Amino acid sequence: MRLVIPAARIEDRYIIVPHVARAPLFLLVELEDDGYRILDVVDNPYLSVAEGRGEKVASLIASLRPEAVLVRGIGPGMRARLEGMGIEVYEALSERLEEALQGFRQS
Repeated sequence: MRLVIPAARIEDRYIIVPHVARAPLFLLVELEDDGYRILDVVDNPYLSVAEGRGEKVASLIASLRPEAVLVRGIGPGMRARLEGMGIEVYEALSERLEEALQGFRQS
């Protein structure tokens, strides 16, 4: 399964941020039988956009062609946009990438 995860990099690890449209970057992750692989790290070019950021970020996420997004928090507008594009939305149980993906696999 291909996931997009709104994230930030802290030192040598990634954390999942609580606001999708304000994420500094997006991880494109492929779940594998025994773990995961980061396929791409995409900077968010819309951080300083005042109007229409949510729509632009949703389009950016859709352009990565994920099956789902894994988030720590999401507003109703962003959820509706993503689900309207056929992208499932799942909530992470942890901000730590590894723990969140492990929890996602177990659910």
